[in-house]
Amino acid sequence: MEAAVETTTPAAPTAPRLPVWVMGLAMAPFGLLGGVWAVTTPQLLAAQHVPEPVIASVTAIAGLPTSIGFLASPILDLWVSRRAWTLGLAVATGLLLFAALVCHQSVVALAALLFFAWFAAILFAGVAGAWLSSLLPQDKRASLAAWSTVGNTGAGGLAVMIAMPLLRDLPFDVGAGVLGLAVMAPVLPLALLEAPPPDARLSREGFGAFLRDLRTLVTRRHMVRLLILFLAPAAAFALTNLLGGLGDQFGASERFVSTVGGAGVTLAGIVGALLVPRLLRLTTPVRLYLLIGFVGALFTGSLILAPHSPATFALAMLGENAFQAAAFAASFAITFRSVGSDNPLAATQVSLLTGAGNAPVTYMQILDGRAYGVAGVRGALAFDSIVSLAACAVLAAWLWRRVEPDLPD
Repeated sequence: MEAAVETTTPAAPTAPRLPVWVMGLAMAPFGLLGGVWAVTTPQLLAAQHVPEPVIASVTAIAGLPTSIGFLASPILDLWVSRRAWTLGLAVATGLLLFAALVCHQSVVALAALLFFAWFAAILFAGVAGAWLSSLLPQDKRASLAAWSTVGNTGAGGLAVMIAMPLLRDLPFDVGAGVLGLAVMAPVLPLALLEAPPPDARLSREGFGAFLRDLRTLVTRRHMVRLLILFLAPAAAFALTNLLGGLGDQFGASERFVSTVGGAGVTLAGIVGALLVPRLLRLTTPVRLYLLIGFVGALFTGSLILAPHSPATFALAMLGENAFQAAAFAASFAITFRSVGSDNPLAATQVSLLTGAGNAPVTYMQILDGRAYGVAGVRGALAFDSIVSLAACAVLAAWLWRRVEPDLPD
């Protein structure tokens, strides 16, 4: 069954009829949902005087698919084309977000609808990444990875800035409808792109053959190494989520925190992502990913000596988000390269690797929070820096000369 999942690369995929930046920005549905989920939903619940523990539970339950959604990813390589999956899942994400906002006065309905919206968004990201990367030659995939990160990061920042004004200044249902349509709109140009049907052999031989090929895929040498690379805390930069709530520790006002956390963080993320294609002219994706983690960890450690001032808070927020966006872009470049151009399990592979990359952000946020509880801000900075430096060192010693030859050229 090995041949069924071989990642071969034809001479050159057919040139798409859309610029790479348009294809990358089509990943915006994921970021738009993330911004509403992370910021707008807690604001709405707080305005209803919902207790903070309940708000935290709603947010955590709704976001579970970011950790477990990849388990459903095998369906993305069956039945219909990846274009159909991509467009359908984007529409489903927008409709579910609209329904969740309309039902926000019911905590249970809100949590359930956001949960399914995230499930649709996670599957969307996996199948869209697999499909779009397969349409491009290898030398264009780093640009797709960067613009995908820009679409995700920029859309998240945009959602934070516009969601509440839309919901408050317009009739609520109209504002919710605008946000739902905003989720769907970026993918409409993708309808112009070609989309091969699902693998004929898998469709003919059924789900049993699919499961055998899936088992072969996840045990391939390069897949095991990439899963270990992404599961390790080398370039998580989970402090981006912790620092947002610590502005008072640096003497920063709420307005200053909002400005830095909105427009400032969005700009920093876009700059970090767009640097990656340029840096990839100098080194390989895996080495760049580890270098970003290493240099970023040194930056985190340097903040330990900085005074607790608003300027330090801004530097920390902007720097951590820039490094995180660059790490995401590099990880997408690795993922898109690993898929090749003729892989019947491409959507499954992208979803698995993306899910692995999300895991360190989750568990390091928990561990950084514990470190903060023990030794305050400096304790969290020191812990995150030391763990990342150690992970980068171990992975570099193991992978530096091993992974790249396993990947398609």
